[in-house]
Amino acid sequence: PIPCVPWQSQTSGQYQRRVHGGSGNEDYKFEMRIGIHSGKVCAGVVGYKMPRYHLFGQTVTIAECMESSGEPGKIQISAATKRYLEEYEMESEEKLDFKCVSRGRREVIPDVVLETFLIDFTSELTSSPSKHNI
Repeated sequence: PIPCVPWQSQTSGQYQRRVHGGSGNEDYKFEMRIGIHSGKVCAGVVGYKMPRYHLFGQTVTIAECMESSGEPGKIQISAATKRYLEEYEMESEEKLDFKCVSRGRREVIPDVVLETFLIDFTSELTSSPSKHNI
């Protein structure tokens, strides 16, 4: 598998810190939700006049639902993504600078119940001496 989930998580966290770090204007309010799920997808080009590359499958549907059921300003991931991040951290020996906080089991799409997590980038949680914060 391509190790894009750690990069997505880190990049999303950098974006989240930048947006929440302050725009200099206290009235400025911008919050977005990010949902990440890991799994198999089908991909293909759709369209004749304006072809577009598109991803299909339950993994994509779950990722969309992870985003829509998330909290504004937060990144929500599935248990599959959390496991992938744990494996990546162990194999690469690279310490990821965030902690996964469980939201419990949720029905993300009809008949699919998954444990979901919010990624927490706060310094109190990530500054612990433990090598693995996931």
